[in-house]
Amino acid sequence: MTLKEQYWCLLAEDLLDGLVSLVHPHGRVDSPGLVRDYVRSIRLMVDALGERTPGGAPDLTVGMLSGFWLSHTNRAERHTRAMLLGLEETEQRLRDETQRFTEGRKFNQASRSEPLKPYGEDEWEALQARCEEITDAAYAEYRAALRELEEDDNWAELEPTPKGVLRFLSQNGPAPTYEVSAYFGIRNSVAQSAMAVGPTSARLFPSVEAVYAYRTLFAARSGIVPDGIADLGLGDIDWAGDSTVLLNYFKGRTSRESNNLPKLAVAVLRQWLKHSELLRSFAAPEERGRLWIRCSRGRIVSRSLNNFEAPRLKDLRLPVRLSASRVRTTFEALRDRSHWHGSERATIDPNHSAQTEAERYVGTPTPQQRELLDSVIESGQSDMLRRARTPLRVVTAQNAAEAARQLPQVVADLQLDDAVITELTSGERDVFAASCVDIFAGVFGPKGKPCPARPWVCLACPLAVFAPRHAVSLLKLKEFFSGQWQQMPSGEFMRHFGFYAARVDEVIRRFEGGVIEQARVCLETEPSALIVRPEEMTS
Repeated sequence: MTLKEQYWCLLAEDLLDGLVSLVHPHGRVDSPGLVRDYVRSIRLMVDALGERTPGGAPDLTVGMLSGFWLSHTNRAERHTRAMLLGLEETEQRLRDETQRFTEGRKFNQASRSEPLKPYGEDEWEALQARCEEITDAAYAEYRAALRELEEDDNWAELEPTPKGVLRFLSQNGPAPTYEVSAYFGIRNSVAQSAMAVGPTSARLFPSVEAVYAYRTLFAARSGIVPDGIADLGLGDIDWAGDSTVLLNYFKGRTSRESNNLPKLAVAVLRQWLKHSELLRSFAAPEERGRLWIRCSRGRIVSRSLNNFEAPRLKDLRLPVRLSASRVRTTFEALRDRSHWHGSERATIDPNHSAQTEAERYVGTPTPQQRELLDSVIESGQSDMLRRARTPLRVVTAQNAAEAARQLPQVVADLQLDDAVITELTSGERDVFAASCVDIFAGVFGPKGKPCPARPWVCLACPLAVFAPRHAVSLLKLKEFFSGQWQQMPSGEFMRHFGFYAARVDEVIRRFEGGVIEQARVCLETEPSALIVRPEEMTS
């Protein structure tokens, strides 16, 4: 081992010691994938600084660390900082100034990720249509191959033809080209071109492209999280009849969850189970229970479909750039929420927290959804204003004359006798609206005594009815408000009298012009101010 390699090993050993202190239950590193991420960060630091640290981590300086962190990503800086800080309790402690620098502010601040935008409705329909086209075509080829095998009576000899390869694969399971060519005694090139081993195998056994399309279509129809779909097994499917499925899956951020699949998702699942039935019969017992089993290069594969194995998008000819997380976002954004109306928690999904919904779903509705949300908000605000606003009832002279003309007919229709009419007009019987006909018939004090309520409170009463005979009193009240406006600060006036001043103006505008002019003439000929008690000078 060269001297350079020794230096590298010392620094790597120290960083690995720091990583040990971060592993669960001592730290938050609790998965193999996260350990691999930390190891990649170790390699980056060792490659950059290993030659300059003959004593390992204790030889690291502030200049070395700042240069490394400035030239690398936030992830590399975050991981190496955590591992170096994990050395605090070991013999390989950092220098004091390096320790303080490592505990300080990060150079690369993590950028806040933007929530995924859902696909447009046209894109969403095109994506599902393309995936459905791929799955239906593959399933049709599978059924056609099975029919050919049923109609073929010559099973004694297997000839080096596509039909012979079809019979060979149906009897022995998937096989790579070199095994097929060895069985028939021909070269690999001939087996691949003349006998079409690859296309023939794809007719019987689901290919990676078919599985990718099935999974995408199933995610679009069910809305299950991508990590939950990837690790599904046959034991997670609970059939409750022919068209009802309860699916158990694992959600990475929480734990196992269950979902009652929609009918369209059940149809996709049923077709996939039929399509993979033959391939599953050749799989080993430990692989047979995995849901997304497939044939890749002549071998049965049951592990989760990773990015390296996923087919190229141009081979699938998908109409949009595919993202599994974006598929779920679109499903949540477009799903029917009618059955949630009236629930105590009317959110996008009861499995989500309010923060998750706001960050990932609520912020990116489609234009049609935005228009619908705006209309719902406007309707709710209008309803709140309507309920908060006191109804205003103003009786004009024409209304009073019309009511007087109809009064005999109303009395006859209600079959009111003289005693009832007397009780109504005298105030003995409560008629709710306009029941307090004068200051001695108020509802805030004893009958026969002056009402203790301030005069302008009647303006906010929901039972008040304003008639032309009140015009003089209303003008007096308006004049009183004008005097208070001149004497009081504007803020204080608005707190005490603002609502009532606006209300009296609204009532006066409802009367006919002649009524108000006549009331002003009365005030000019017999001027009198509004009589209020000292304690009534404030609201």
